[in-house]
Amino acid sequence: MLILRFNKKDVFTLYSVCFCIMMIFAFIVLFPLCTNAYYAPFFTFPPGQPQYFNPYLPINPWYNGFSYFSGPPVPPTQAPFFNPGYFTPTIPALSSNFSRSSSGIAPYSFAFSQPNIYFPVPQTYQYAAYGSPGITNPFFRPDPQWQVGKEIIPSSPVSQPASVLGIDTGEIRIMPPVNQNLMHTSYIPGIAGYANRQLIVMFRPDVPAQERARVMAMHNCAEIRTSPYSGITLVALPTFMSVKNAAEAFLSEPSVLYAEPNYLRHAHLIPNDTYFRYQWHLPWPHLSTILAWDSTTGLGVTVAVVDSGVAYRTAAPYAKAPDLAGTLIIPGWDFVNADAYPDDDSGHGTHMCGCIAQTTNNFTGVAGVAFSSTIIAIKVMDSAGDVSVADEADGIYYAVNNGAQIINLSLGGPGVSVTEHTAVTYAYNNGLTIIGSAGNSGSSVPEYPASYTECISVGAVQYDQTTPSYSNYGTDLDVVAPGGNTSLDQNFDGYGDGILQQTHDGTTYTSFFYYFMEGTSPACALVSGVAALIMSKSSTALSPVQVRSILQNTTTDLGATGWDQYYGWGEVNAYRAVANTP
Repeated sequence: MLILRFNKKDVFTLYSVCFCIMMIFAFIVLFPLCTNAYYAPFFTFPPGQPQYFNPYLPINPWYNGFSYFSGPPVPPTQAPFFNPGYFTPTIPALSSNFSRSSSGIAPYSFAFSQPNIYFPVPQTYQYAAYGSPGITNPFFRPDPQWQVGKEIIPSSPVSQPASVLGIDTGEIRIMPPVNQNLMHTSYIPGIAGYANRQLIVMFRPDVPAQERARVMAMHNCAEIRTSPYSGITLVALPTFMSVKNAAEAFLSEPSVLYAEPNYLRHAHLIPNDTYFRYQWHLPWPHLSTILAWDSTTGLGVTVAVVDSGVAYRTAAPYAKAPDLAGTLIIPGWDFVNADAYPDDDSGHGTHMCGCIAQTTNNFTGVAGVAFSSTIIAIKVMDSAGDVSVADEADGIYYAVNNGAQIINLSLGGPGVSVTEHTAVTYAYNNGLTIIGSAGNSGSSVPEYPASYTECISVGAVQYDQTTPSYSNYGTDLDVVAPGGNTSLDQNFDGYGDGILQQTHDGTTYTSFFYYFMEGTSPACALVSGVAALIMSKSSTALSPVQVRSILQNTTTDLGATGWDQYYGWGEVNAYRAVANTP
């Protein structure tokens, strides 16, 4: 028989070990469960979880749950199919020099400088061009908007560098094709997608089999199948023939009634982003973006975020926000530090950028309102959240001169400034829509630049569509949008009702989490996103007056009927705005 004997020292050691284990268990499990919802993310979210963020107060680690102990944020996961703005393993991430004639007559011409690059299949690619003033044209304005390029036919490797003979130069980025094969399709609202290397052909009645075979052989095509129901023939195209060229070739045949691409239809977009369910501000009855996304996602519109910068690149001590990986961000200028790197050392600007154009439908994080739009990052705000009018004015001029169509100004303060107003007027007279936050002082004292007549002044509403105590009001207020209230949980999701986007805490620039923010700042950015949807949907260029009119005439009326000092014309509604855009 085995007998265990313990001396007093052994017993004390055993008790000590047991006590330590119990204390660790109590601290990690029992203590958080007995406290309020601020600690819930530790149990319900992986690293990168929603947190609370107030840019006007010092960061309190306790109000960030246990995020500081949970490791680095989860990197974005590449979706198994195309999303607008995403590269995929099968499509090379191309970047090229380009040139444009100083006479302004010739269009952009470009050649790829990377050797040995093939285009895998003939596709219609999206591209964006931007750059700096050239020798012959100091007033060169880059074109940072997505455009639909011509179909590119694969051939030999492209290695010819672009010519830079004293004319405007810059960069062009090639993004995923509008169309891809049936297993990997891209859906961009407003742009028709179709099956790659396929054509629908309807032959005239009673065309003999020999004639059908001759047409197929003539154009190096093969019949996939002929439907016994509709009578159409689905045709496979050779790799060297584009869908457009194939349709034209078949239409030239007398035996063909019509030929067209095999167009693709899609389920209406409900983002698959992990935390979309916490973005109460995007669905009905608030912005109703889900319905608006069936028409447009902001493609071709450029928004200048004049703020604290954006986490757009990885360069020590900064890192690019993982959930902005698929967002086209053009680095503008840092007017605080007088350099070409508008890095965000506050976290505010990155959050605003996310409200407008967070990478969406990428199985990661959260969504943005106009996620196919282009962002110009312009830094005028320092790490403490302060902005000088001199820097702000320069940022506005820069946005106008570098291709922006919308300027987001989630900043402000009391007191009219001639310098500031002159800059705003310059932007307005050049056709830019300027959107500003009304202020968070909970008063009717006007704050600028939002209160200038050229700006659209945006107040905030909380989840129940009432005015939170912080939101400014008064005669200058134009519209309201979700700004949230982190002290309430009216939707019963376990978190304060803030606006959820990804950013850093303003201290560690490489550690990103999903923060709930409240204020007229995010409300302003959300309206900028809706304005981008309007401009993208329109078949013609819209003036600031037209954009304002559409926003104001399609709101959800709150408070007193018509305009009132607490809600302006009402809460902005993206679906109604887009539906009423000419």
